Amino acid sequence: MSPFRFVVPLLIAFGLPGAAYGQASKNGTPPDKRIEVPKLEKKGVWQPTADGKQIPLWSADFPLLKPDTGDEAEGTGNGSPLVGGRKWHWASYITRPTMTIYKPKWQNTGATMLVLPGGGFYAVATDLEGTEICDWVVTKGMTCVMLKYRTPQV
Repeated sequence: MSPFRFVVPLLIAFGLPGAAYGQASKNGTPPDKRIEVPKLEKKGVWQPTADGKQIPLWSADFPLLKPDTGDEAEGTGNGSPLVGGRKWHWASYITRPTMTIYKPKWQNTGATMLVLPGGGFYAVATDLEGTEICDWVVTKGMTCVMLKYRTPQV
Protein backbone atom coordinates (compact mmCIF):
# COMPACT_ATOMS: atom_id res chain seq x y z
CA MET A 1 0.00 0.00 0.00
CA SER A 2 1.31 3.44 -0.91
CA PRO A 3 2.34 5.79 1.93
CA PHE A 4 0.75 8.66 -0.04
CA ARG A 5 -2.65 7.21 0.82
CA PHE A 6 -2.15 8.49 4.38
CA VAL A 7 0.18 11.45 3.84
CA VAL A 8 -2.03 13.43 1.45
CA PRO A 9 -5.15 13.40 3.70
CA LEU A 10 -2.97 14.43 6.68
CA LEU A 11 -1.48 17.32 4.73
CA ILE A 12 -4.95 18.45 3.73
CA ALA A 13 -6.33 18.05 7.26
CA PHE A 14 -3.55 20.06 8.90
CA GLY A 15 -2.68 22.37 6.02
CA LEU A 16 -6.08 23.97 5.43
CA PRO A 17 -6.74 25.08 9.00
CA GLY A 18 -3.13 26.23 9.28
CA ALA A 19 -3.45 28.29 6.11
CA ALA A 20 -6.65 29.92 7.33
CA TYR A 21 -5.09 30.62 10.73
CA GLY A 22 -2.11 32.28 9.05
CA GLN A 23 -4.26 34.83 7.22
CA ALA A 24 -3.77 37.60 9.79
CA SER A 25 -1.67 40.43 8.42
CA LYS A 26 1.83 41.25 9.60
CA ASN A 27 0.61 44.18 11.67
CA GLY A 28 -1.98 42.04 13.48
CA THR A 29 -5.00 43.48 11.64
CA PRO A 30 -7.69 40.83 11.06
CA PRO A 31 -8.04 39.82 7.38
CA ASP A 32 -11.61 41.17 7.17
CA LYS A 33 -10.55 44.65 8.36
CA ARG A 34 -10.06 46.89 5.31
CA ILE A 35 -7.34 49.50 5.63
CA GLU A 36 -8.29 52.64 3.75
CA VAL A 37 -5.56 54.94 2.39
CA PRO A 38 -5.91 58.12 0.34
CA LYS A 39 -6.60 57.60 -3.35
CA LEU A 40 -4.30 59.33 -5.80
CA GLU A 41 -5.87 59.75 -9.23
CA LYS A 42 -4.91 61.85 -12.23
CA LYS A 43 -6.03 62.27 -15.82
CA GLY A 44 -3.97 60.50 -18.42
CA VAL A 45 -3.68 57.27 -20.37
CA TRP A 46 -2.08 54.32 -18.57
CA GLN A 47 1.35 53.53 -19.99
CA PRO A 48 3.21 50.23 -19.60
CA THR A 49 6.76 49.84 -18.35
CA ALA A 50 9.61 49.79 -20.87
CA ASP A 51 9.23 46.00 -21.23
CA GLY A 52 5.74 46.30 -22.71
CA LYS A 53 4.62 47.47 -26.13
CA GLN A 54 1.11 49.00 -26.06
CA ILE A 55 -0.96 48.66 -29.23
CA PRO A 56 -4.37 50.31 -29.73
CA LEU A 57 -7.12 47.90 -30.75
CA TRP A 58 -8.84 50.62 -32.80
CA SER A 59 -7.22 53.40 -34.76
CA ALA A 60 -7.44 56.92 -33.32
CA ASP A 61 -9.70 58.03 -36.18
CA PHE A 62 -12.22 55.21 -35.61
CA PRO A 63 -15.44 56.92 -34.44
CA LEU A 64 -16.79 55.93 -31.06
CA LEU A 65 -20.14 56.76 -29.54
CA LYS A 66 -19.86 58.80 -26.37
CA PRO A 67 -20.90 56.96 -23.20
CA ASP A 68 -24.42 57.76 -21.92
CA THR A 69 -23.02 58.86 -18.59
CA GLY A 70 -20.42 61.33 -19.78
CA ASP A 71 -17.18 61.74 -21.62
CA GLU A 72 -14.59 61.67 -18.84
CA ALA A 73 -10.92 61.51 -19.87
CA GLU A 74 -9.05 58.30 -19.03
CA GLY A 75 -7.39 58.35 -15.65
CA THR A 76 -4.84 56.38 -13.68
CA GLY A 77 -4.39 56.06 -9.98
CA ASN A 78 -3.58 54.02 -6.93
CA GLY A 79 -4.83 53.82 -3.43
CA SER A 80 -7.57 52.32 -1.40
CA PRO A 81 -8.30 49.76 -0.23
CA LEU A 82 -4.95 48.07 0.33
CA VAL A 83 -4.59 44.61 -1.20
CA GLY A 84 -2.00 42.38 0.41
CA GLY A 85 -0.81 45.40 2.39
CA ARG A 86 -0.03 47.39 -0.78
CA LYS A 87 -1.68 50.00 -2.94
CA TRP A 88 -2.89 48.77 -6.31
CA HIS A 89 -2.79 50.74 -9.55
CA TRP A 90 -5.65 51.13 -11.98
CA ALA A 91 -6.83 52.69 -15.21
CA SER A 92 -10.37 54.08 -15.35
CA TYR A 93 -12.73 55.74 -17.84
CA ILE A 94 -11.22 53.68 -20.65
CA THR A 95 -12.86 54.22 -24.03
CA ARG A 96 -9.97 53.24 -26.32
CA PRO A 97 -8.87 49.68 -25.45
CA THR A 98 -5.30 48.52 -25.95
CA MET A 99 -3.27 45.36 -25.70
CA THR A 100 0.19 45.44 -24.22
CA ILE A 101 2.64 42.76 -25.32
CA TYR A 102 5.41 41.52 -23.02
CA LYS A 103 7.95 39.18 -24.63
CA PRO A 104 10.43 36.89 -22.88
CA LYS A 105 14.00 38.15 -22.90
CA TRP A 106 15.69 34.78 -23.39
CA GLN A 107 14.11 31.48 -24.36
CA ASN A 108 10.71 31.79 -26.08
CA THR A 109 8.52 28.69 -25.89
CA GLY A 110 6.19 29.99 -28.60
CA ALA A 111 3.24 30.07 -26.20
CA THR A 112 1.22 33.19 -25.42
CA MET A 113 -1.02 33.95 -22.45
CA LEU A 114 -3.81 36.53 -22.59
CA VAL A 115 -4.39 38.40 -19.30
CA LEU A 116 -7.68 40.19 -18.67
CA PRO A 117 -7.16 42.10 -15.42
CA GLY A 118 -10.06 42.50 -13.05
CA GLY A 119 -10.58 45.38 -10.71
CA GLY A 120 -14.27 45.91 -10.85
CA PHE A 121 -16.83 47.58 -13.03
CA TYR A 122 -15.15 51.00 -13.09
CA ALA A 123 -11.44 50.28 -13.40
CA VAL A 124 -8.80 47.84 -14.65
CA ALA A 125 -6.30 46.63 -12.02
CA THR A 126 -3.24 47.19 -14.19
CA ASP A 127 -0.54 45.90 -11.87
CA LEU A 128 -2.11 43.56 -9.33
CA GLU A 129 -4.00 41.49 -11.88
CA GLY A 130 -2.15 42.49 -15.05
CA THR A 131 1.51 43.40 -15.30
CA GLU A 132 2.51 41.34 -12.25
CA ILE A 133 1.09 38.25 -13.94
CA CYS A 134 2.87 39.14 -17.19
CA ASP A 135 6.15 39.61 -15.30
CA TRP A 136 5.86 36.02 -14.07
CA VAL A 137 4.67 34.59 -17.42
CA VAL A 138 7.66 35.95 -19.36
CA THR A 139 10.06 34.33 -16.86
CA LYS A 140 8.55 31.01 -18.00
CA GLY A 141 9.46 31.77 -21.63
CA MET A 142 5.96 32.76 -22.76
CA THR A 143 4.72 35.95 -24.40
CA CYS A 144 2.09 37.73 -22.34
CA VAL A 145 -0.62 40.02 -23.71
CA MET A 146 -2.51 42.21 -21.24
CA LEU A 147 -5.82 43.68 -22.37
CA LYS A 148 -6.84 47.14 -21.16
CA TYR A 149 -10.55 46.96 -21.96
CA ARG A 150 -13.28 49.59 -21.99
CA THR A 151 -14.80 50.53 -18.66
CA PRO A 152 -18.07 52.39 -18.14
CA GLN A 153 -18.19 56.05 -17.22
CA VAL A 154 -19.48 56.77 -13.72
